[in-house]
Amino acid sequence: MAAVSLAVTLVSLLSQSMPTGTPVAAIGSQNAIEEELIALDKRIEQAHRNGDTAFLREMLTDDLLRLTESGELEGKAQIVKAAEGRAANPAAPAMPGVDARPQYTIRLHRDTAIMVHSEKATDTRPSSAVLHVFVRPQGRWKMAAWTNASGEL
Repeated sequence: MAAVSLAVTLVSLLSQSMPTGTPVAAIGSQNAIEEELIALDKRIEQAHRNGDTAFLREMLTDDLLRLTESGELEGKAQIVKAAEGRAANPAAPAMPGVDARPQYTIRLHRDTAIMVHSEKATDTRPSSAVLHVFVRPQGRWKMAAWTNASGEL
């Protein structure tokens, strides 16, 4: 009985010391979640560049919102359609590449993650700051929002 009481007290103290919105289950796993989100972000970018529409359909929420650098609002259908064009026409110019080593900042709020990172300029693309929102319905992360702005963080 004393062990149960000690465990309840420990959980209570840990939950009080954690930032609001961080579930106790996330203790010790935040780095793993961040690594998973970074890998997913890179995989979505690759799918977007290479026309992998099946992956995009799976990993973007149906109600995804993308605010383009020009201020236009796009949804999942427009992103998949653009990727279909790249897949159907391999001779078309590929989307410009991005720096493979961006610095990521991620904030976790239960089953929602906000990710910010910079993409360094390349020969064909200016530097930009990127913001993504990921949600985790049924235990699997998906991208729900995405925007870019010229410049660096």
